[in-house]
Amino acid sequence: MHVDITDQYEEYNSLSMMLNRVQTIHDLRTPLTAILGFAELGQTLKADKLDVLHTYFSHIHSSGLRLLELVNGILETARGEAKAEPLAEQNIALEPFLRSIINETSALAQHAGVDVQLQVPQDLNMIGHEMGMWQVFSNLIGNAIKFNRKGGLVRVEGVLNGANGIEIRMIDTGYGISTERVAEIFKPFYRVLDEDQEVQEGTGLGLAICKDIVLRHEGQLTVDSTLGEGSIFTVSLPSWRTA
Repeated sequence: MHVDITDQYEEYNSLSMMLNRVQTIHDLRTPLTAILGFAELGQTLKADKLDVLHTYFSHIHSSGLRLLELVNGILETARGEAKAEPLAEQNIALEPFLRSIINETSALAQHAGVDVQLQVPQDLNMIGHEMGMWQVFSNLIGNAIKFNRKGGLVRVEGVLNGANGIEIRMIDTGYGISTERVAEIFKPFYRVLDEDQEVQEGTGLGLAICKDIVLRHEGQLTVDSTLGEGSIFTVSLPSWRTA
């Protein structure tokens, strides 16, 4: 029996292209949010706070550079897909890498009244695609801040596990996620509810994109959450990705 699936295949390709466009918009939004956040904070400062203003401008500059890197990375991705070539990977020093992401999200954390801490050994390195992993951790740390309480805590930990692989955990004291919703949060277009059970703004693609990037690194993205107490998102990478 012959079944013509041409129409279904074309629909799949159209959906895939649409998801790629939405992903691109999502990736560009993170540094833009940081730029706008620090600019808004700068507008509230008095004239004698030039040292603080200098710090804000520094973060705006670094976020602008990250935005440029994302645009360049999107172009690189398009070229790589056209040539069916893998994207370049490199050795990433995790402590300064994650600290840069935390600095980029500091305006969001300050506005939310959330303290973000980093506990990663200076000598812990990872082999991976830098832009892709930046997207993963920027999204996860941003979510840990956004779905937290005023006066809450986000702790980012990096360790070697028992199999000599890498584990990076984002631990928060936020709203938490119910057991029935934990199974849904990595599905495309699923949007998490806040403490008042209201749907958050966004595409609902952030965690789905993160999981896809981690899987492409042959790793795992998991979550352990208790409603009303907080969540732990863990990125686990195999031992051969340590450097």
